[in-house]
Amino acid sequence: MTPEQRLRLLYAWNQTRTEKAAGRTVVDLFEAQLAKSPHRTAVRSDARTLTYGALHAEMLVLSSLL
Repeated sequence: MTPEQRLRLLYAWNQTRTEKAAGRTVVDLFEAQLAKSPHRTAVRSDARTLTYGALHAEMLVLSSLL
């Protein structure tokens, strides 16, 4: 990797700063994303992929067991 490529990778492509969601919790943000796009991928592992809707359904099952 050239020095220029390294700098681009580390700095230019890694500009992931976003505005903070003032006064909103992770749950608030998740629910907003769930309402906006329930069929989009929320989490992915080697063995499994869950949409926001499927993840929400599994969270409801888990919370009912607690």
